[in-house]
Amino acid sequence: MNLPPPPRLFNNHDTHNHQRITCKYDDPKNDENEELKVLYPKYHSCQHVKAVEARRFAHFLSSNVFLALFSGVLMMWRKRKLAAAQYRRMARRIGIA
Repeated sequence: MNLPPPPRLFNNHDTHNHQRITCKYDDPKNDENEELKVLYPKYHSCQHVKAVEARRFAHFLSSNVFLALFSGVLMMWRKRKLAAAQYRRMARRIGIA
C-alpha cells in the first residue's frame, strides 16, 4: 500500500519558529490497523507563529510609545528652556533685570 509522504514545508529550511500542528492520515480501509497509519510531525517550521509575532509587535509598539513619550518630554523641556532664555534677553533689553 502506498501512503502519502509527510509534507515538506518551506524546503526543509528551519526558521527556528515552530508551531504545533495536528495532522493525521485517515484511511477508512485501515481504521483497525494502527501500523499502517502515517505519523506526521507534531511541530513544523513556519515563517510566522502568531504568539511570536504578537510578542514582537508588542515589543515594537511599547518601544515606539516610550520613544514618543521621551521625545515629547524632551521637546517640552527644550521649549521652556529656550523661552526662559528669550525672556531673559528681552528683560535685559528693556532694563527690567
